[in-house]
Amino acid sequence: MFALGLPFLALLVASVESHLGVLGPKNVSQKDAEFERTYVDEVNSELVNIYTFNHTVTRNRTEGVRVSVNVLNKQKGAPLLFVVRQKEAVVSFQVPLILRGMFQRKYLYQKVERTLCQPPTKNESEVQFFYVDVSTLSPVNTTYQLRVSRMDDFVLRTGEPFSFNTTAAQPQYFKYEFPEGVDSVIVKVASNTAFPCSVISIQDVLCPVYDLDNNVAFIGMYQTMTKKAAITVQRKDFPSNSFYVVVVVKTEDQACGGSLPFYPFIEGHPRVLADSFPGGPPYDGYNYGSFENGSGSTGSTDGLVDSAGPGDLSYNYQDPVGTRPRLDSMSSVEEDDYDTLADIDSDKNVIRTKQYLYVADLARKDKRVLRKKYQIYFWNIATIAVFYALPVVQLVITYQTVVNVTGNQDICYYNFLCAHPLGNLSAFNNILSNLGYILLGLLFLLIILQREINHNRALLRNDLCALECGIPKHFGLFYAMGTALMMEGLLSACYHVCPNYTNFQFDTSFMYMIAGLCMLKLYQKRHPDINASAYSAYACLAIVIFFSVLGVVFGKGNTAFWIIFSIIHITATLLLSTQLYYMGRWKLDSGICRRILHVLYTDCIRQCSGPLYVDRMVLLVMGNIINWSLAAYGLIMRPNDFASYLLAIGICNLLLYFAFYIIMKLRSGERIKLIPLLCIVCTSVVWGFALFFFFQGLSTWQKTPAESREHNRDCILLDFFDDHDIWHFLSSIAMFGSFLLPANMANKGPSYGMSREVQSKIEKKYDEELEERLVEWIVVQCGPDVGRPDRGRLGFQVWLKNGVILSKLVNSLYPDGSKPVKVPENPPSMVFKQMEQVAQFLKAAEDYGVTKTDMFQTVDLFEGKDLAAVQRTLMALGSLAVTKNDGHYRGDPNWFMKKAQEHKREFTESQLQEGKHVIGLQMGSNRGASQAGMTGYGRPRQIIS
Repeated sequence: MFALGLPFLALLVASVESHLGVLGPKNVSQKDAEFERTYVDEVNSELVNIYTFNHTVTRNRTEGVRVSVNVLNKQKGAPLLFVVRQKEAVVSFQVPLILRGMFQRKYLYQKVERTLCQPPTKNESEVQFFYVDVSTLSPVNTTYQLRVSRMDDFVLRTGEPFSFNTTAAQPQYFKYEFPEGVDSVIVKVASNTAFPCSVISIQDVLCPVYDLDNNVAFIGMYQTMTKKAAITVQRKDFPSNSFYVVVVVKTEDQACGGSLPFYPFIEGHPRVLADSFPGGPPYDGYNYGSFENGSGSTGSTDGLVDSAGPGDLSYNYQDPVGTRPRLDSMSSVEEDDYDTLADIDSDKNVIRTKQYLYVADLARKDKRVLRKKYQIYFWNIATIAVFYALPVVQLVITYQTVVNVTGNQDICYYNFLCAHPLGNLSAFNNILSNLGYILLGLLFLLIILQREINHNRALLRNDLCALECGIPKHFGLFYAMGTALMMEGLLSACYHVCPNYTNFQFDTSFMYMIAGLCMLKLYQKRHPDINASAYSAYACLAIVIFFSVLGVVFGKGNTAFWIIFSIIHITATLLLSTQLYYMGRWKLDSGICRRILHVLYTDCIRQCSGPLYVDRMVLLVMGNIINWSLAAYGLIMRPNDFASYLLAIGICNLLLYFAFYIIMKLRSGERIKLIPLLCIVCTSVVWGFALFFFFQGLSTWQKTPAESREHNRDCILLDFFDDHDIWHFLSSIAMFGSFLLPANMANKGPSYGMSREVQSKIEKKYDEELEERLVEWIVVQCGPDVGRPDRGRLGFQVWLKNGVILSKLVNSLYPDGSKPVKVPENPPSMVFKQMEQVAQFLKAAEDYGVTKTDMFQTVDLFEGKDLAAVQRTLMALGSLAVTKNDGHYRGDPNWFMKKAQEHKREFTESQLQEGKHVIGLQMGSNRGASQAGMTGYGRPRQIIS
């Protein structure tokens, strides 16, 4: 192989040398040249022109040099070659300059301008020479123009706008040096026209500088541009404390969203604009309106980080083994009971053994099964979150790494005018602003956890409100909602690490889940027994996310996709409406078509009968009108942002059902308390402001990166956060407030519905005459310092609510030195302190001898649930004081009934033995019994009216 290769190599070298000998130039013309002078010369294959320039270079002053060339003869076959030889760099280019576009299209430029890279110098001042060689292989003379000039505005300054012009064959670049104390700057470039498309690049101060369309992406950071561009540059990335800003016009506009020309070859491609900058001379170039760097961004990165009753009601919740009440154990609940439980097939018998029925008594399902069923929502979404978040974090880290390594800032759709980097993150402010979702989601989980703990403690105390009032309490959906809010913040932060159309679902997936879970919770508030299983709910949400991906990938301008989606949307709306109207009794099986026809025939044709559930029908009709309208809008308009369109469908249905929820509460005679009403108003206002900032649209991945940057805006808050960050802050607060609505609107139990009727009966037991007697006794027993309350239930409640007077009352029944309750000097103002004081009174009253059946619950007094029970407890306490007669009772003994005293009797052994042979009258008697008047067997009984 080596023997065969050597002759071939020798032949190749000999051939090259022979060609050089034939085609090499015969004459070399070398001349001294001057700056700011135009040279018009000729050159051919026999002649080479060499121009010698010299200039003084100083160490503390940077001066740009620009070479302008224009070939006056148009010759395709023999271009001119220009070679600029400097001290440490060589720049060469041919004229006509050929640049390539898509599909290998060629564009020729006769006029070319290039900026020379300045070699560094170690001396204070140094004279440097550079040479411009002009040669060609054309046998005929070719005329050209050559001009070398100095650039007075080669160095950019912080905060000073600068105008310049450029074309594809006349790129420009400038130098910027970091001032002392400045760690990061924002380079802003703006143009008054969208096209031609251009590229902005940030490169280190090295030679050569890549300033042509075909090599500008080789090094540094770069992004395409139409009207706006902005790149944040950090001092730590450039050891020389300086960098070049390179502006290059592309040969075609396709990269910026422009049209692609239908010509294969064009000479003198007119990639220029006729308009000039206002106040400036006309110029055949790309006119940039302004060029800013470091505007408002002279602070360091570290600085950015630092700124940065008892009574007539009975209970059945007791331990059959012991006397201590306990929570229902889950150990007897099998997995099949809550995994495959049919919502309508398993009923709990409602046996009326009470004088009054509560809403909780009407629940058909076993509450243990329901509790476990709703816990599945939380565990499922926690599992989904883990398996979803881990690959997402890995992917966005890869995206950010690719951006940092390649320098291609077109990968991510930031708001570049307000993108503050931190470490490897390009837009840390957009990530930091999502912290509100996580913190408020965690706060919501803690609130629900506290409520569940309090509810379980109330169950252990056999609390009337916890056991009987309101719908059965289940917290699984609330935990799922809080987890979804936290995951929304985490995944939104991941999306904003590198926002683009390939990872948009990170930001929207849990929005769909939040909307779905809120609707399920509202439905569960009204129908505790009938709700979708967690598996079905999350499967439907997965289908929604799947369609969201399909819509973004295939939905843009695709009529077939929109037709199919609209049909599916309308069909799903009809099926869901049927399921809701018949409360889950409508089965989706092979006989559904036959049953639909049967219902239409019997209810619409054979006889025209009205709907059985009018309120439910009104909701479903409104829902179908809204969903059909949204489907028609999508089919006609075909919006580009399919993900937002799909989210709008979910939010509209959620708002509709929430309005229906409120209306049905009012129609049922219920009332909305002040706190939920204020929460609704405040949440609506915050949502309004949040949506205002959301629709500002600072970027959009539906367009090209260059077109997206036209929507970029400056920071509006603390010079660090932009409009979209404000949306993150406000929407997290609004979502938190929205979550509190279902958590607060139905947690008072006895104030609503059938429980409201029960509450009114309890309130009627309150005795105002008894109130006067109790007030007189308390004032006499405790002294006039306790004052007197206003007449009526409310005044009596307010007087005793903080527990201080009750504590003084029970202390007055004990001798000095053995007071059971510590009374604070100043009445407590905090709620939990007041409730704790009341609880201490109850404990002391029980120790005094008041039976548990005569005791009221703290909530009976504190929330006015049952003030009659409070009166019973005080009457029992007074009766005990009168009965004991130990000298501590003050007042009229006739105010209270004296309890019966024990009268112990002693029997002798003989009396006890005689009693064993006597049949007590409790056993009955057979004296005087006969069958007189009874009829014979088999004869009917005669009933005479």
